[in-house]
Order: sequence, then structure tokens, then C-alpha cells
Amino acid sequence: MTGSHASQSSRWAVLAVLALAVWGSSAQAQQTPPIQLAPQKLAPPTATAPKIVTPPVATADQATAPEKTNNPAGTGGVQVGNLQNIDPDSTGILSEAQGGFGAEMWLGTDRAIVEKLLPQLPISSSSAVMRELMRRLLLSIARVPEGKSSGLSLIATRIKLLVAMGDLVAVNTLLNATPGRATNAELARIGTEIRFLSNDNARACAQAGGQIRNQDVDFWQKAFFFCQALAGEHDKAALGISVMRETGNQDEIFFSLIESLASGTSPTLTTLADP
Repeated sequence: MTGSHASQSSRWAVLAVLALAVWGSSAQAQQTPPIQLAPQKLAPPTATAPKIVTPPVATADQATAPEKTNNPAGTGGVQVGNLQNIDPDSTGILSEAQGGFGAEMWLGTDRAIVEKLLPQLPISSSSAVMRELMRRLLLSIARVPEGKSSGLSLIATRIKLLVAMGDLVAVNTLLNATPGRATNAELARIGTEIRFLSNDNARACAQAGGQIRNQDVDFWQKAFFFCQALAGEHDKAALGISVMRETGNQDEIFFSLIESLASGTSPTLTTLADP
């Protein structure tokens, strides 16, 4: 009973945090009726009720451990699942015992509601209590909410919110715990940006070099040219910048920064566009 009460309290704490996102969005409140956040009351199981099978959730240990294969014949026929069966959106680094809100924290909450309200969390709040609650929510190990997805990546959204909160240590830990992060373009970009911000240019440039072979995206091109400039390969970086200009890219602020690395002079910036 104690565990059940604790899980229920955790779910209400999660819903209270999400409710603040609703409260802070006055326009949404005026246009649509209030959203029902409370978990639905579930009827007690009956003798004929089917057994509910819940998917696995990813922990930091699982995400970094090597994949296991099926046991060979003669070992009882036990099969061990691998990381391909784990939804990255369930990844977290805080279990309920570690301060997380529990694996069932989304129980009774439709995924559409979570996808709508999670990006609206008041991450700029000055309340230490509120920020700690949001941090625990974003880092919790939890099964994904039920319902149809709009395509929004919950793990990427959570990581972006942690970045905006300035918790780079938590961001790195959560990224490292996420299965499939190397093949997820959004997570790969976030990881590279964080390494640049942390002055870990060696690993950031290694990732940029690997990504540019597969993706013709401005971000990876700029990251690669920046890495060339850092390595003293200014002629190569200048050639890349020239090609970008010829194809219509007009990010003169970035171009001036690359040119300043070659000349050794300090650039003059009057405005800075939203990256």
C-alpha cells in the first residue's frame, strides 16, 4: 500500500507541474475549455481481466551496457531482450528511489496532453522548488504515456528543456543514457552543441566529421568548417564558406567569425540572430 500511495503522489506531483504550463498559457485557456489532467480512475481488476504487459523502460545502466543475445540451447530457453525493444522516450536517470516520479508517472495521462504541455514548462521560473520539480520530471525513468504520438520526440524535448535550464551535467548524463542517440539526428545535434558549449571541441568535431558524410544540413556544414578553422585548416574552411555563400547562405555573422579565426582579429558583432 505504501508503494501505491507513493506512486500516486508522484503522479499528482507531475500533473501539478504540467498544470503550471496550462496556467501560464492564458491564450490557450481563453480559446479552449480546461484540459482534464487528473489520471482516470481505473476499476479494480477482475478474475477475467487480461494481464497487462508493460514495455521496458531505459535506465542509464541499460543504455550503456552491451546488447545481449538469446541464450543458447540447453539453458532453459530463456531469451534476453535487447535495446531495440526500448523506447528512447522512456529513458531517464532517476528511478523513484533516486527522486524520480516513478515508471508509471504518466499513467492515465494521454500522450497528446504531454506533448502539448511539456514544451510549455516554466523553465525560467525563479523558484528553486519549482525548478527542482521540473528537473526531477525531465530526468525520471518512466514508461511513455499512452495514446497516439504527433511525432514529437519526448526525449529530445526533455533534453532541450534541460539545456534551456542550464543543467549541462544532467543533459550529458541523459544523452549518454539514451539508446540510439548516435543515429537520431536531433539528439546528435544537441550532443554536439553541448560539447561545443563545454569546450569539448575534440569530441564535438569528431561527431561533426561523422555526421557531415551523411547529412547535407547547414548546421553540420558550419560545425565542420568551424572545426577546420580550429585545426588551422583555414584555406579549407574558407573554401567551404565560399561554397555556402554561392548557394545562397547569408549567415554573415558565422562567416565573419570563421574569418576572424583565420586572421586572428576580434570580430565586431552588432546583432546576433537566433541560432
